[in-house]
Amino acid sequence: MELFFDMLGRLCLFAALGVPGFLLAKWGKIGQEGRGTLVNLLLYVAMPCLVFAGLLETDVRALHAAEWITCALFPALIVAVIGGLGALIFRGEGDRPRLCRFCAAFANCGFLGLPLAQSLFPDRPAVALFISIFNILSTVLLFIIGGAMLSGDGGKQKRNWFRLLVSPLTVATLLGVICSLLHVGQKLPFLITFAEIPAAMTTPLSMTVLGALLATLPKKPWWRESGLWLTALLKLAVAPLCTMGILAFLRSVCKLPIGADASLALLLSTAVSTAASAPSMAEDHGRDPHYAAALTLGNTLLCLLTLPFAYLLFNFIFGT
Repeated sequence: MELFFDMLGRLCLFAALGVPGFLLAKWGKIGQEGRGTLVNLLLYVAMPCLVFAGLLETDVRALHAAEWITCALFPALIVAVIGGLGALIFRGEGDRPRLCRFCAAFANCGFLGLPLAQSLFPDRPAVALFISIFNILSTVLLFIIGGAMLSGDGGKQKRNWFRLLVSPLTVATLLGVICSLLHVGQKLPFLITFAEIPAAMTTPLSMTVLGALLATLPKKPWWRESGLWLTALLKLAVAPLCTMGILAFLRSVCKLPIGADASLALLLSTAVSTAASAPSMAEDHGRDPHYAAALTLGNTLLCLLTLPFAYLLFNFIFGT
C-alpha cells in the first residue's frame, strides 16, 4: 500500500496547484479571456516544449516500432470498447444519455495526462512522448466520433482535417523525432535547457486553468446528477482495466515488445478523467452544458481516488 499512498499524496499535491486558479476565478481576477490566454500558452508553448524536450533526451532508435504503433492506434480501440459499453448502458437520444456516452468514452489525455506524466514521473520523458502520440488520434476521434455522439448527425459535419491532424503537439513530436534521430540534444545541449524552461509551466498552467474552470461551474451538487456514477465507473475503472487487459494480451500472448514507459503512458491516457472540452462541445452541439460540466467535475475529483488504485494494480501486474 506504500505505492498507493505515495501516488495519492502526489496527486493531492498536483490537485493543490489548481487552488490558486480557483480562487483567482472566484475573485474575478481570471475571466473567460484570461483562461483562453492561459490555455493558448499551455497548448501552443508549454506542452509542445515538454514533448520536444523529452525527445531531445530520448534515443528514439531504442524505442520499438510496436510501441509507437500501439500508442498511435490504441485510442480507436479503447473508444470502440468503452463507447460500445456506453451505448448499451446509456440508451436514448436525449441530452443526458448522449453526454454520458461522450464523457465515458473520451479522456483528458493531453490536458491532464501530459502534466501528470511530467509531475509524477519527471525522470521518464518517454512517458510524455507516448502520451502525445496517443493524443494525436484521440483528438481526431474526439471531434469526429465525439461530435457525432453529441449531434446525432453520424459525423457528417465538415471538418478542418488539417487543423485536426496538425496540432502544436503533432509538430513538436515530429520535430523532436527528427532531432532525436540526428542526436541534436547531444550536440546542442543548450536546446534541452531552452525547451525545459517553458515545459516546466505545463503542470502549473494546466492546473490553474482547471481550477479556474471549476470555479465557473454551477453550484448544483454534482454528486446528485443521474448517470454520473455509471459514467465514472466506465471512464475511471472499466477503461483502465480494459487497457491493462489488452496490454497483458499484447505483451504475453502476442509477445509485442511494449516497454514499461509505453505501457504506463497508455494507462495514464485512459485512466484520467473525462475530456475537459465536454461542456464547450455540449454547448456547441446544442446539448446541456451544465450537465456536461457536472460530469466533468465529478470525474475529475473521483480521478484523484481511482488513479492510485489503477496504478497500484498496474504495478502489481506489470511490475513497472
